[in-house]
Amino acid sequence: MILRSLRSLIPRALLVGAGACALASTGAAAAAPAPAAAAPAPAAAARAPAAGHAPRAHPPTADDIYATHLPSARFGAVTVYIPAGAPRGVALFLSGDGGWELGVVGMARALAAMGAVVIGADIRQYLGSLRRAAHPGAPCQMIAADFEALSHQVQKEIGMSDYHVPVLIGYSSGATVVYAALVESPPGTFAGALSLGFCPDQDFAGAALCPGAGLRYRANERGELVLEPAANLKQPWIALQGQKDQVCEAHAVDEFASRTAHGEVVRLPLVGHGFGVERNWMAQFRDAYARLIVPAESAPPKPPEISDLPVIEVRASGVSREFALLLTGDGGWAGLDQELAARLAGNGVPTVGLNSLKYFWSARTPERTAEDAARVLRHYFAAWNEERVLLIGYSFGADVLPFVVNRLPPELRARVASVSLLGIDSNASFEIRIADWVASDDRGPPTRPELGRLGAAPVLCIYGEGESDSICPELAAGNVERAQIGRGHHFSGEYATIADRILEFARRARP
Repeated sequence: MILRSLRSLIPRALLVGAGACALASTGAAAAAPAPAAAAPAPAAAARAPAAGHAPRAHPPTADDIYATHLPSARFGAVTVYIPAGAPRGVALFLSGDGGWELGVVGMARALAAMGAVVIGADIRQYLGSLRRAAHPGAPCQMIAADFEALSHQVQKEIGMSDYHVPVLIGYSSGATVVYAALVESPPGTFAGALSLGFCPDQDFAGAALCPGAGLRYRANERGELVLEPAANLKQPWIALQGQKDQVCEAHAVDEFASRTAHGEVVRLPLVGHGFGVERNWMAQFRDAYARLIVPAESAPPKPPEISDLPVIEVRASGVSREFALLLTGDGGWAGLDQELAARLAGNGVPTVGLNSLKYFWSARTPERTAEDAARVLRHYFAAWNEERVLLIGYSFGADVLPFVVNRLPPELRARVASVSLLGIDSNASFEIRIADWVASDDRGPPTRPELGRLGAAPVLCIYGEGESDSICPELAAGNVERAQIGRGHHFSGEYATIADRILEFARRARP
C-alpha cells in the first residue's frame, strides 16, 4: 500500500474532484476530448490528440467494446475501454507525446478485444500535473501512487466486482514513465510493465521522483532524468523494441534490459519508433500482455471452506505452535505485506494474508468481517495444527483489526497470542472508497473505543517517525506497547525489524 503515506506529498489542488466523477459515454469507436453524458454500461473508445510520434495502427471495429471518458485528478480525462463479458485483466496505458489518438487507440482496443479493461491516459496531461507540482522545495513525486490511485478509482467507478492488479503499458515517452512507476512501486502493486519504444531518458517536467522501492536516476545536460537499470526489480518488465528505431537505439535497450532484473526485450526486426505496420508487431504485443497477466490467473486453488475469501498462504518449514493472520493495507498484498510474511515464515511462523483491497472492495460490516476471519482461523488451526495465532494489521487492516478481535467467538479469542497494529488511524472503514485515497477518512467508526474493549489482549502498536495519521503515540500504556520503527507510514522499509519485534512481543506475551 503506497497511497495513505503519500497524501501529504500530493498537492491538495490536484486532489480536488478525484472521486466525484461520473462516467461519460462516447460511443464505440472515435473519441472526444471532453466527457459526455453519463453512461451506465461497460466502456471502450478513445479520445483525440495529434502529432508527435504517435504510432499508426488500424483501429479495431469490434462492436462488443464500449468506450467512455472519466475525469481524474492527475491524468485529466482518461478513456476507459471495457470489453463485453467478464474482464480478463486491467491495463493502464500511457500515451506518447502525440497524446491519446491513432495508434495507441488501436493498441488499447486490441487489448480490450482480449478481454482487458484498458485505461488510456494522455502523457501531456500527466506531465502538466507533474509540472504544476514541481515548485521549489516541493517533495519528490511518487508516480507509482498516481497510477495506483487511477486504477483504484476507475475500477471502482465502472463497477468492477473484484479488483484486478493492473499491467502498466506505455508508448514512447510513456514507455519510460511506466518503467519508472514499476520500479518505484512495492512488489505486487502492478502485475508488470510493457514498454513500446523505450528510451531511458525522459523530461519529467522538472519533478524529482521518489526512489520508492528502488528507482535510481541522474539528470543530463538537458535537464531530463536518465533512469538506471533496476537490478532488484521484483516484477516483470518487457520492452517491445523496433530494430529500426532511430529515436531509441535498439542495442542500448538490449544492454539496459540485460542489467534490469526480470527485464526482457522483444525485438521487432521491421519496426521503427512509430510502430506503423500492425502485422509487424501486433502478435508480439498481444503475447507480451498475455504473459504479464498469466501469474494472476494461475493462482493455486484455495481450500473449499474459504474459497470465497482473498487469502494468501506463506508456509514455513518445521513445526510451530503459532501462525499469523495478516490483514493488509488498502494497496492489497504488496511490498510490506509480502516481506513481513516472508520474514515471519523464515522464523518458523507460517502466515495467512487477507487481501484488504479485494476483501473490502465491497462493503462489509464489522460483524461480517469477524465471521469471515473466524472461518479463516478455524481452517488454519485445523489444517496447520496450530495452537495460537498472531493477529497483525497494517494501515487499513490495522484500523479494522480491533473490531474483528472484539467480535471473535470466545473460543477463538482465547487463542489470540498477540495483536500487532502497524500504522493504525483514528477511524476505520469497511469498504474501499475513492475518497480514502485522497484524504484521511474521518467518517468511519472510531478505533479508540474498540482498542479500549480489547481488555487484557496484548497489543503492540507500531508507527513510523513523523507519521501524522497514526494514533499509536497517543495511546496510554497498560496492555498497549508502543514502538517507533523507521520513518513514515512505510517505516523506511524496515520490515525485518518489524517482524522481529512482533515475534519478540508475542514470545513475551505467552502465558
